[in-house]
Amino acid sequence: MRYKKVTVVFMDDPDSLTYTQEFNDAVLMVAGDHLVITEHSEDGNSITGQVFPLRTVHSYKANKE
Repeated sequence: MRYKKVTVVFMDDPDSLTYTQEFNDAVLMVAGDHLVITEHSEDGNSITGQVFPLRTVHSYKANKE
């Protein structure tokens, strides 16, 4: 499912400090022990994907609108 905005809170090991990153027009997937996020360009001609280890993810929120 494609979301208008995905917000992910990451933990910075080993200090357990957190920081937030937002992704727009994105697809969110959990695959094994990784979080995969793909962002789609406005014109629909390109997709940028990023892979994050789940151990660094504190939480996420996906907004349809």
